[in-house]
Amino acid sequence: DDTVVGEPNVSATQPSPAEAADDGQPTVPRLGRNPRLWLTHHAPEHHDRCAVVGSTLVCRRCLVTYPVALLVMTLGFAGFHWPTSFDPVLLWLLPAPAVLDFVAEHVVTSIYSPVRQKILSGIAAVGFGRGLTRYLQHPGDELFWTVAITYSLLMAVSAIGRHLYDQRGARRAADEESDNWWAALQAELAAHPSDGTSSGK
Repeated sequence: DDTVVGEPNVSATQPSPAEAADDGQPTVPRLGRNPRLWLTHHAPEHHDRCAVVGSTLVCRRCLVTYPVALLVMTLGFAGFHWPTSFDPVLLWLLPAPAVLDFVAEHVVTSIYSPVRQKILSGIAAVGFGRGLTRYLQHPGDELFWTVAITYSLLMAVSAIGRHLYDQRGARRAADEESDNWWAALQAELAAHPSDGTSSGK
């Protein structure tokens, strides 16, 4: 059923037991080598951050954030919103837990939780939706831009920092593998000197 929204189907997305890690770590959901992607910026190793709509991967954070934010924004234009005097507090407060969760997720990747992500994204989306209402009414709204730029920078720095850290770790692992291969080769040559040398004497 292509209209079903849910978590990745285990039988369709998980690797076979032979492919699973031997250390008991959870496997990463995937839908084949080249799954269809929609509203997702996640690499294959992060497909556990996605929900599945039919056979399409959708970023779980986006799947919650955008509908809720658009709903809050629409209600705001219709006049249904908290008093404007609450905005300076709520526009900072509501997204804060989701931003902190995002930052922590990139610093300590093992703490990721789909349930927590959906809850915090929904809370943040309420503030985001109210901020969009303010922005569309006054594009130069100082509060909206201050909150948006501050939180975007925090998230960008943590994501870029994690990416650079992972790249450095991958290079270090490749260098160690190369060194180990060279050491093993030298040990093999030392243990088994050339037969041509001994036979020529």
